[in-house]
Amino acid sequence: MLISDTGVVIEPSTTAILEAQQILIDTYGATVNLDPASPNGLLVQNIAIAITNREADQANTVNSMNPNIATGEQLDAICANLDIFRSPATQSTATCTFVGLTGVTIPANSQVASVSGDIFLVEATLVIGAGGTVSGSVKAQVAGEIQTTANTINKILTGISGWDTVNNPLVGTVGRELETDAELRLRRTDTLAIASTGSIEAVTAGAVQLNPVSYFVTENTTGAIIIRDSLAILPHSILLTLEGGASELDVATMLFKKLSAGCGMSGTTTFSIPIPGGPETFDASWQIATPRALGLNVQLKLGAIYPPNLDVLIAQIINDNFDFNVIGRFIDATQFIFILMTARILPIISLTFNVGATTNLIQYNMPITDSLGSSMLSANVSLSYV
Repeated sequence: MLISDTGVVIEPSTTAILEAQQILIDTYGATVNLDPASPNGLLVQNIAIAITNREADQANTVNSMNPNIATGEQLDAICANLDIFRSPATQSTATCTFVGLTGVTIPANSQVASVSGDIFLVEATLVIGAGGTVSGSVKAQVAGEIQTTANTINKILTGISGWDTVNNPLVGTVGRELETDAELRLRRTDTLAIASTGSIEAVTAGAVQLNPVSYFVTENTTGAIIIRDSLAILPHSILLTLEGGASELDVATMLFKKLSAGCGMSGTTTFSIPIPGGPETFDASWQIATPRALGLNVQLKLGAIYPPNLDVLIAQIINDNFDFNVIGRFIDATQFIFILMTARILPIISLTFNVGATTNLIQYNMPITDSLGSSMLSANVSLSYV
């Protein structure tokens, strides 16, 4: 076996074959026939397979003890020791209007379908009311990220006399896939960081606990000032950028608890709190992000059929599927194209976005002083047709 930065790995099969050949040479002498077509050659192959299997088992056992490498049930077991459990997959849901004759019963688990062929089940038994309608919830037959765009669940699969139509007038709630190993590892790290101090991870975890709209944490470990996006990050300091969330007192208190003694802080916002047990104060510094409006310019094909109220629908889909916490990161128009395509808004000729006063962007590097807020308004969706 080999030890690397990524854990224990098994040696290549060529090394196992050489090791097996050496076993026969040590037993029968240097003149032993090791031709692959000979019986000895077949024995060499079988010994090499046994060596490889042995090392694979050993590597798997050792790697399963490392939370940064372990996968599947092994990672689940490590996280369970901290009362952290993998988030299960959930099903998409939507509220539908059922139309038919008064008094008709629609049993639970009756099936309806969307225009894309996804099957949904009626969650609870429904009885059509005196007005000929009844509202009820449906859930996807399978878990995962199944889109529930408005006015798309309109096919009845379970035939019931007196039940005429079904439709979901509003966008539903999209389900989620089973939490991946990478996501679970990250959540474990964040959970550990909540109880830690003195690291950038600890401050990040503390920032998350403040429930901000957006946040960003970085540090300057050098002895010189670093200028980034026109903001000075002082030597040996940490920079926290926040939009919304807790009060200045809460932010300063979090920094006091999470930072090591003597650690510097950068940012243009300051707030002082008394240090328990003494007359001194803790002078906290951080940066308040300036919100920039997010807008989309979507160019569509003239003559193609698209859902009604498309600007409202696009804003809702983006809000449901885009992570607005992009302080200090690139955002790319292809992200939005992919989101809309997965929602089956097709064809899209081109798409650009606007950030604040900067328009028609393909890519944008969000400064550490700015943020996108938490949602996009339908009024900021511009549609054109060519």
